[in-house]
Amino acid sequence: MRHVLCSFLGAAALVLSGATLAGPGDHKGPNGGQMRDIGDKHVEVVAKPGQIVVFLFDARDAKIASAGASGKATVLAKGKTTDIALAPDGDNRLVGNGGFEADKSLAVVVNVSLPGQKPLQGRFTPLR
Repeated sequence: MRHVLCSFLGAAALVLSGATLAGPGDHKGPNGGQMRDIGDKHVEVVAKPGQIVVFLFDARDAKIASAGASGKATVLAKGKTTDIALAPDGDNRLVGNGGFEADKSLAVVVNVSLPGQKPLQGRFTPLR
């Protein structure tokens, strides 16, 4: 009986950890990246070798102007951590460049500050 209970708890932990990683509202965004719900916003992250692009949308997927916004992306790739400053670049886009290789293990923690609003933070795995 104890073995069955331990097996059940182990399976439940795996299921819950997967759900936490995926997160609510995960889906492919209009620019091909991973889109997540963060607060009342939708944030999409597109990763390319050496570049992170963040797109901002409201709850109805309308573009949010990036003018006046700032941010940082902490990129975890191939065992290295790289902090990248994000700057407005276009109507709803923040872009940052840094020395990292984009592969399937890539994880990105994005912090974005919009003028007069609470900061946004989310964890992304855009190449999975």
